[in-house]
Amino acid sequence: MIEFHKVTLSKDPVWSREPFDLSIPDGETVVLFGPEGCGKESLLRILAGLDKPGSGLVRIVSDGLELSLPQLKRHASFLVRRDPLMGPLTVRDTLFLHCLLKGNGKTQADLMCDEAIETFALQKAAFLRADSLPTDWKRYVALVCVLMQRGFLFLLDEPFEGLSPTHCQRVLDLLRAGKGRQTLIVSVSDPVNAEWLGGRLILMKNSLPFFDGTCLSAVLTANAHSFPEACDLLYRGQK
Repeated sequence: MIEFHKVTLSKDPVWSREPFDLSIPDGETVVLFGPEGCGKESLLRILAGLDKPGSGLVRIVSDGLELSLPQLKRHASFLVRRDPLMGPLTVRDTLFLHCLLKGNGKTQADLMCDEAIETFALQKAAFLRADSLPTDWKRYVALVCVLMQRGFLFLLDEPFEGLSPTHCQRVLDLLRAGKGRQTLIVSVSDPVNAEWLGGRLILMKNSLPFFDGTCLSAVLTANAHSFPEACDLLYRGQK
């Protein structure tokens, strides 16, 4: 369970807004939707233990134990939006290194790598240098490094951005298949991707959630014909 109590996302008075409350049960898929600068990445970075909220309290409880934000770094897997940094290692060695950094032993890391290569169809790329791959493949490998982990919380910032249609569909299918097993919080700015993912939808603007529902309930609330139209109407209604 993740709970935000009277939280603001920034200490900067220029970006600070009124505090908000938000609760996310275990195993839920949540889509954070909104344009650039709306606060999606800030919220994810706080949950990843990389930043602190401007004010308020964030509580994370797993298996009956409350975790501090710094402790989350060991339990949460976070995909950043910026271009992935790939070194001179092979793809398999890159996956292996990420497993070790998450605290897995060498034997377990080997097993996880083999499983990930099979699951994400990386057989042809496994022994290529990661830094020699095309940009879309680098992004795909970075995403695999996150999704192959065993944590209870997955935080994905624009996971479909820069992926080829084939990789995009494969990731989407795997995310759908894994619904309910872990808590998944995904930020997107493309309404098509939001509809693909389904689940709970949170619209954000000016570092505040202003709509909490589903794609269908957004369409009904806005009296729109489609989800993209609903987003446009709902955002225009916000100051």
